[in-house]
Amino acid sequence: MKKDLEAWSSMRSEDIKRRFTRPVSLLTIFFFLVSQVTYANPGAGIQIAANRETPGFLRIDIPTELASLDGVWEAPASTESRVVLHIQNAHANYAAQKKIQALLGYLNKSYGIKTVFVEGAAEDLKADYLKLFPDKKRNLELADLLARQGELTGAELFVLDQDKDQRPQATAPSALTAATLKSQVSGSGSNGEAVKAHGIEDTKLYRHNYEALKKVFGSETLVNRYLRGYESRLDALSSKLFSNDLRSVLADWKKFEAGNRAFMPFVQTLAADAKRVLNTDLESLFSQVEWPQISRLLALQGMEKELNTKRALAEKKQLLTFLKARGISPKLLAEVENFKEQSLSVRQGQGDAMRPRDVFESLAQEAGGKGFYFRDYPAFSLYAGYLILKSELDSKGLFEEIQKLFDRILDTLAATADQKSLLELYRDESLARKLLNLELNRREWQQSLGRKDELGIDPLISRLKVLSASVTQQMKLKPSDLAGC
Repeated sequence: MKKDLEAWSSMRSEDIKRRFTRPVSLLTIFFFLVSQVTYANPGAGIQIAANRETPGFLRIDIPTELASLDGVWEAPASTESRVVLHIQNAHANYAAQKKIQALLGYLNKSYGIKTVFVEGAAEDLKADYLKLFPDKKRNLELADLLARQGELTGAELFVLDQDKDQRPQATAPSALTAATLKSQVSGSGSNGEAVKAHGIEDTKLYRHNYEALKKVFGSETLVNRYLRGYESRLDALSSKLFSNDLRSVLADWKKFEAGNRAFMPFVQTLAADAKRVLNTDLESLFSQVEWPQISRLLALQGMEKELNTKRALAEKKQLLTFLKARGISPKLLAEVENFKEQSLSVRQGQGDAMRPRDVFESLAQEAGGKGFYFRDYPAFSLYAGYLILKSELDSKGLFEEIQKLFDRILDTLAATADQKSLLELYRDESLARKLLNLELNRREWQQSLGRKDELGIDPLISRLKVLSASVTQQMKLKPSDLAGC
């Protein structure tokens, strides 16, 4: 924002910067908020992202300390609709398993969800298998020790903890339907029925996949040796073909993907590259249209420096006193009073709880005509804007934008046909590396399926040799200058 201020005005003294920093910050928040209203009014002309579909009958709040919400999908309407909550698992990670145990306990207690389908198991999970001691306390301690060693999952810990010494019931899995969940969500919680955890694997297919997995991991040393050698040949060729700028951007990305680059410094560097190479200012108000998640992240970082939580909470008390005196509805008063980071909601828009953005929109509508102005509460407005942007930050969308921006920067820097060909080899090597290390996401897997013939070891080597020969001939270099290429 300071750079925008300098471009807008030639007055650069520190006194003027201090005087204008907060108004510009609040103006940025204002435009973030106004532009987002187009979620409900697409005709306004700007749409940041498509509306997510959410189950019309369902509202489930998930505490942020237990899980993060990746996405919601609603199937076509059905007379016997079913709800599936998919919990992504970090295998053999004790902290993750304890979170899963706590999350399952929360869902069972709050919404009466008693059916769990477990990956990696071919039959029902039975707590009796873990009862090696006559008392529950020691059995739980043993289970916790096994979980620390990666031998038990969060689902197994949950089943053992919930067990009330009931005999296993040989009943079929109960379906979670809209009708049953409606009554459970109303607050009835668990009704005393035993929690059931059903294995979903086919034993023969699981064994086949397991053997394939061992084969992949057994070849890890050979695969990594080949990939290191291939990448060194790419680097040797890039030193002759790529500009220093292109090599620097590519090296920074490789460090990031390998986990050797801190996240925020990398995003800041990427933003600087975007401004320099693409003439795209990601801190500009207009960048929210194409880069909503990166823009949010950069705005949040700038706002963090100016947040004064203590002053914001003091202003919130003043605001509540003002609203009560103006006869504002009790529901809105309660939402303002509880305005903080609380939970992620999987819900219909008309649920009981309001999103942070809903609170401020309702506040503007209901209190705007009664003398309420955001400018009268600058610290609380900044704090509220911060929470609104943070609640709407989508990690999946953020990483997709980062990848898209990085690709666009590289494509712009790669000017010649040979540079583009070498860049394509770098991308294919990265895809092959992820494929051979079982690290592909769904999008990358679809890409690899359509390009099997190009991602094999022999085709990659052949393509590199052809490009190396072409570059050698064009530059009239000796083959020894590109040793190994």
